[in-house]
Parts: sequence; structure tokens; C-alpha cells
Amino acid sequence: MPRRSDRTWTPARQPDLFNPTPGPVIGTMPSWGALPEQTRRTLTGLVTRLLVDHAAGGTRNLRSDADEL
Repeated sequence: MPRRSDRTWTPARQPDLFNPTPGPVIGTMPSWGALPEQTRRTLTGLVTRLLVDHAAGGTRNLRSDADEL
């Protein structure tokens, strides 16, 4: 005769990848317009240099350029 167990089997919960519940919010990212003008100019220049360097094959050393800021 099989043993009877008082425990019931419950399947593991699989996360719903198409309707995830939001995780804990640590902080909010400011909108682009909320950033100071100087910060926006600096970031625009850095991203432009990053994209140009990537398109050129990534041979420049961006770390030495960042030290000049």
C-alpha cells in the first residue's frame, strides 16, 4: 500500500514575463528637460564622441579624453 502524506504538492511559480509586476523603485530618472543646460551639452558631446568613435572602429582612447573634462 502506498504511503499517505499530509503534504500536498504545489508547483513552483513561474514568473509572468509578459505582465511583470514592477520591482522596487529606488529613484526616478529626471527628464532630459529637467537637467541643467550645461549637463545636457556635456552629455550630448560625450554621446556624440562615443558614437563617432564606435563608427570609426573604436580605436580612440576615450578615457584619456574624459580626463580633460
